[in-house]
Amino acid sequence: MGAADRMGRRVQLSAAMILTLLCPNAWVMSIDDAAHDATIATQLAMDERQERKFWPIFSEYRYELAKLNHARRQLLDDFSVHGAALSLAQAREWIDGWLDNEAGRVKLTDRFVKRFRRVLPDAKVAWLLILEHARAVEDAQAMAWEPVMGGNEEAHIE
Repeated sequence: MGAADRMGRRVQLSAAMILTLLCPNAWVMSIDDAAHDATIATQLAMDERQERKFWPIFSEYRYELAKLNHARRQLLDDFSVHGAALSLAQAREWIDGWLDNEAGRVKLTDRFVKRFRRVLPDAKVAWLLILEHARAVEDAQAMAWEPVMGGNEEAHIE
C-alpha cells in the first residue's frame, strides 16, 4: 500500500471515529471497528485492487455479524435477569436460541469466506479468520458478567 493509500485509509478511519462520536445511536463504524480495520489493513497487506474489493465485502460481513452479536447480547441480558428463575422449558428454549445463534455465526462465516477467497489468497483469508477470532475473544471478555447461578434443578441426564 502506498503512502497516499495509507493516508486515505487514515482519513476514512478518522471520519468513522468522528461519525461515531457525533451519532452514537446510528449504525456507523465504532472506534473499536476503526482500530480493528487498521489492524486488518496492516496485517493483510493488501494491494490496491484487493483493498478495493475487500472492504465493501467486509463491511457487509460486519453488518451481518452485528445483527448476530445483538441477538447474542439479548440472550445474555435475558439470562442475567432471569437465569435463576428459568423453568426447565425456558432454559431449554434459551439453550436452543444460543445454539441457533452459534449456527448462524458458522453459516455467516462460511458464506463470507467464500466471498473473501475470490478477492484474497487463502493465506490472507486464514489470517483474517484469526484476527476475527481474536476480536471475538476480546469482545467476549469485555462482556464478562457475573452469571446468575441456581435455578431449576429438574434437569436430568438422558
